[in-house]
Amino acid sequence: MVEFGGESPGESTFFEKYRWPLLLAGISIFCLVFSFIMLFSDTQPKNPIVFSSDATESGIVDQEIAVDVEGAVVRPGVYKIDSQSRVGDALTAAGGLSNDADTERVAMTVNRAAYVTDGMKIYIPLKVSEVSQGSTVGKTSSLHGPISINLASLSELDTLSGVGPVTGQKIIDNRPYSALQELVTKKIVSQSVFEKIKENISL
Repeated sequence: MVEFGGESPGESTFFEKYRWPLLLAGISIFCLVFSFIMLFSDTQPKNPIVFSSDATESGIVDQEIAVDVEGAVVRPGVYKIDSQSRVGDALTAAGGLSNDADTERVAMTVNRAAYVTDGMKIYIPLKVSEVSQGSTVGKTSSLHGPISINLASLSELDTLSGVGPVTGQKIIDNRPYSALQELVTKKIVSQSVFEKIKENISL
């Protein structure tokens, strides 16, 4: 007698025989799909990329420092410029070199590519013919102004009283300086030597 409404013996035997392999295969497919979803979601950037222009607008790098530009420039004075500026940028802020600037000496002694520091003083020397040629005592100071310990060459530093080539090189190696007194605190010159040269030097 044929029974209706029931499963055939073949179908029942197939599912019973392969039930666990089919279940494991289904779990494996689910894990594989879930892994792909997690992989692609993790590779997406969680934070927006900030470009340099955006950083500047948001104030991240917008920090000003004060620099004193004196001597043979169009507009001597104290200027507030970006902390990442260089000496050339400070000179531009002061209107550039004036007609009485000793351009040859500037080319030899002023490093326009050097970074400026807060409170730094930049002095641009005048032409020798434009200044008084009085006493030869303190010649460097009277003709060309103070010597910058941040910018001067070794030969210029060597002209200072009590500062020879060795000490001059130590001054160069410890740049930059934010205060003249750092020559003493950094043990580059003694207090007695500093008292001799402090009127003839600048930052």
